[in-house]
Amino acid sequence: MIDEDAVADAECMKAVAPGGVFRISPEGDGSKQLYLPDTAVLISRFLMPDGVGEVQDFMPPPRTGEAAQRQRMVRRVLAVRGR
Repeated sequence: MIDEDAVADAECMKAVAPGGVFRISPEGDGSKQLYLPDTAVLISRFLMPDGVGEVQDFMPPPRTGEAAQRQRMVRRVLAVRGR
């Protein structure tokens, strides 16, 4: 189960204190990881009795004029099925 309130709280915290830290952890022990075909997008699926959660991670290329050593990671958290 993904606690939507915790995700919303973390988003609010980011607005107040950029670079903050939060944790998302599934209830259950089933998981799968795979890359989307022909991409560097990592998909982590968490299989739980009440539903399926998904985390998508990728690193976009640097923007034009941005320092090459500056790395960004994008993480999306989705409820695929359930609550």
